Amino acid sequence: MVDHALARLTMDKTQRSLVVQKLCQDGLKWDDYEVCSGQALLPSGPVAEGDIIWNCMGNVALRHVPTNSLLGAFDFSDGSIINAVTSQKK
Repeated sequence: MVDHALARLTMDKTQRSLVVQKLCQDGLKWDDYEVCSGQALLPSGPVAEGDIIWNCMGNVALRHVPTNSLLGAFDFSDGSIINAVTSQKK
């Protein structure tokens, strides 16, 4: 599980997915996120607990664009979390 200042995600390698377990901030929108490495399908609309990021392949890294923060990086080839950064990139 990766805990970020914005949301907490759980990785499911069997389903090749990430699930939003907890929101730590209101008003988040999927349009504000991008997959910056690997492959994954982001939901649309407001971010909600239980949302699923599907079809994750490779080393998937998610970035919150407005804050330029890495939400986390997940290795779907072996099921481990590569990196979880909670601070902003400058």
